[in-house]
Amino acid sequence: MDVFQRAILRLCRAGLRRPDLLGQRLCLEPKLCEHILQQLQHHGYLTDDYEPTRSGIDALATGDIDPLDSVVVYVFQDPFTRQLWPSAVDRIYPGEVLWRRGQRLLVRGDAGDRREFDLVTVRPPNDAQPRLPEALDILQAVRHFKLPERDAQDFDMPRGDSAIRRTSLVDDRPEPVWLATYLFGEWRSKDTSFPWQARDPLGPRPSTMLRRLVMARSEEDETLRTAVGRLVGQREASRIEAANQARAEVRRDAADWLDLELTLRIRDHEKVRRLLVDMETNYRLGRDGPGGTDFENVARNALRAFEIVFRQMLRDYPMDSADLALFSKPKSNSKSPAPNNAKLEAQKSQVANLVSEQAKIIGIARNGKLMRLVESNFAGIGNAARQPERADFQPSLPALVLATRNHPSHPLARAARNHPDMIDTLVTMALLRNPTSHEDIKDLAQDDVELVRGAALSLLPILLDISPPVKKVDTPHGPR
Repeated sequence: MDVFQRAILRLCRAGLRRPDLLGQRLCLEPKLCEHILQQLQHHGYLTDDYEPTRSGIDALATGDIDPLDSVVVYVFQDPFTRQLWPSAVDRIYPGEVLWRRGQRLLVRGDAGDRREFDLVTVRPPNDAQPRLPEALDILQAVRHFKLPERDAQDFDMPRGDSAIRRTSLVDDRPEPVWLATYLFGEWRSKDTSFPWQARDPLGPRPSTMLRRLVMARSEEDETLRTAVGRLVGQREASRIEAANQARAEVRRDAADWLDLELTLRIRDHEKVRRLLVDMETNYRLGRDGPGGTDFENVARNALRAFEIVFRQMLRDYPMDSADLALFSKPKSNSKSPAPNNAKLEAQKSQVANLVSEQAKIIGIARNGKLMRLVESNFAGIGNAARQPERADFQPSLPALVLATRNHPSHPLARAARNHPDMIDTLVTMALLRNPTSHEDIKDLAQDDVELVRGAALSLLPILLDISPPVKKVDTPHGPR
């Protein structure tokens, strides 16, 4: 904001709002003052009566004024981890793919400088379901986005980047896209820490995070593993193959152990069993190694297994229609939105009371965290009940508690009788999602990993009605 805009905005706040009086006070032409008043109105800092708005008062505090319109950006979700990539772009550049002798080629560049690259496609899992991103995930992604420079005609505005003040979700229906990136060697002659690098698909630099994801995916994708082998040579390929064989042995042991502990009935739930095998495999590798990514994958696998079971229970035990009606939006009132807000708060309070009472009925001892879930996920609870196939972990919990009101034999009620602190444990697990996101990945503490694994092995068998449930979970120093 320049000195004239700041001065006029301050005077408007003090009650001096006529162009002629402003010109006298600032020794400026009244027409110039009127032009600046119109600018401030255009940016939403003044009302029609030249009274400062809330945004105008904030602008006085920050000294910033942004003449750009809203910028629409794209964020991308990884289909394997279901986490947002920590970046955003405002446009997507389409690529061209050619088929030649049965081989896919990626073409980049214009007609005068076309280059062709060997292409390896990494397909998402067949059962991949996108997750509605949380507000924190979106903020972490868009905060790396650089706003475009202002147009030349905005000569009276300072050039450069501007802070993003507000983000809004434009469309929650994701579209599948392929992102092209590169694997290459000899990024820097002095840097010998990595024999090869992976380029960030949304940025100009290498991404150690993507390299780690490629390494993890190459353990199951033979085509990708071959491509990495060609890039780094036989020595690295042999090391990867040896690591894959060792991991396969640990995975076989984990699968056999789970079949013994959970009985063969776990095979009736193949998706859950596969995730539990992955969880136990990562747990054993992390326990005997440095932890890190393996422990993070323990949390991911466990949360995903619970989500699958929750979605199945939401389908098999639907919420009563009268309870579901409590999540309907109040009819809008254009004249005064205050009554609608009051109705919405009343609905939240009614739902919170119902959830609290029902939690006590089914034997949940402590429900303070459950009440916070109702407050922070009110709309998501109704969406989870209406669309179980897209339900996320946190809003599913209150929705399942409400569903027990008209389903006395609900699996959640059966689990609560054996585990009165079950909801506290599940909410604690849900809060571990942030450390396992792409942005600023941190190692999970050993206690967190034990909590997640223990909850998955003790609660999931009860929710799936697998008998007998696990009675004992190996300690980190126990037998494998």
